[in-house]
Amino acid sequence: MSDYKSDFFAKYASAAIEEQKRYGIPASVTLAQMAVESGFGRSSLAREDNNYFGIKVSSSWLKAGRPWSYHSDDRKDDRFCRFTSALDSMEYHSKILMNNRYRSCRQYASTDHYNWIKGIKSGGYATDPNYVSTIEGVIKRYGLDKYDRQAVEEAQRQGISIGYMQKGGAKAESIAQASTNENTNLAQESTVKENMLSSLTQSDDPKQWLAYLMQQDNTSSISHSADPIGALIGTVFSGLMLMAAQLDMEDTKESEKQKEQPKTIQEKEETIEVIDRTRTESRQIDHIQTDKVISASALYESGIQDMDRQQQTIAIK
Repeated sequence: MSDYKSDFFAKYASAAIEEQKRYGIPASVTLAQMAVESGFGRSSLAREDNNYFGIKVSSSWLKAGRPWSYHSDDRKDDRFCRFTSALDSMEYHSKILMNNRYRSCRQYASTDHYNWIKGIKSGGYATDPNYVSTIEGVIKRYGLDKYDRQAVEEAQRQGISIGYMQKGGAKAESIAQASTNENTNLAQESTVKENMLSSLTQSDDPKQWLAYLMQQDNTSSISHSADPIGALIGTVFSGLMLMAAQLDMEDTKESEKQKEQPKTIQEKEETIEVIDRTRTESRQIDHIQTDKVISASALYESGIQDMDRQQQTIAIK
């Protein structure tokens, strides 16, 4: 393959793959038609007007006031569409093949490039009687069918259906984009799950397991539709939350107990010291009071004895 032809296919392959995913047209057919109709991008129509498929103006094109120019093809000074870019030209080409005149093509898989070429020729796209063999020859010579398979693989990874724009227009594209976004979220969620589970297998901390379960519950709108374990998680989550609350309460109590324990022991020691001191003082007071009582009693008895002696003395006299 010469350098400029190799560069041509490399430059537009990714765009052709996107057209296949959107409209179901084999990328190999788009690239081969593009190369043949534009002389690998060297025709004046391609260079001046970005028209890479030899698309002539239609009544609707003229009615819309879109730009066009004169070029010679089947006859001198035919009117051809003028596009803003090569990609604009590719998109318009795809929409043309969605017309009813080419509907027979859409019954074939996007990897069946040969029947697509036949359908395009029978729909009146080209007047060259050798058009099918010419396009097929380019595909085989440059191995362009590899891009058809690549498009299918990419669509599978993205979770979209090949040809989602064949019917429904922008609505179908919006649905397909939503599907792509959902599959991206699922892939990210799966990665998060794998990372969390990997770390959890080496951990006995119930709080880490709780965090994992909470993450599952928060993404239930996705996980319940794609992950069977999501339903089980949704069922037991409330119970796990209660268990977690209890664990947290126990942890909090234990922590507070550990913090307060030294203070409690100190208070107990101080209380015991106060009690002992009080008891000692009480005993001392008791002893003093007892001594006073004893002294008073002795004094009282001594006084009574003195009075008795005095009375006896008086009686004798």
